Amino acid sequence: MTNRLQNNIQIHDQPNWPALCTGLTDGLDQGLTDGLDQGLTDGLDQGLTDGLDQGLTDGLDQGLTDGLDQGLT
Repeated sequence: MTNRLQNNIQIHDQPNWPALCTGLTDGLDQGLTDGLDQGLTDGLDQGLTDGLDQGLTDGLDQGLTDGLDQGLT
């Protein structure tokens, strides 16, 4: 193995800690930001959809039941 090749291997075996730390920090920051944003958006959208759907179903069911019961009594 030539001396130059051996030096290149040794250089690449040493991690670039500042770049790794910056990459991890940026990755975590972006991941958390995107994850929270998407989670809140999806959660609110799904919650409103499910809430309206369930409210209408329960309201109609209860209204019809009470209306028929009251009307027949």
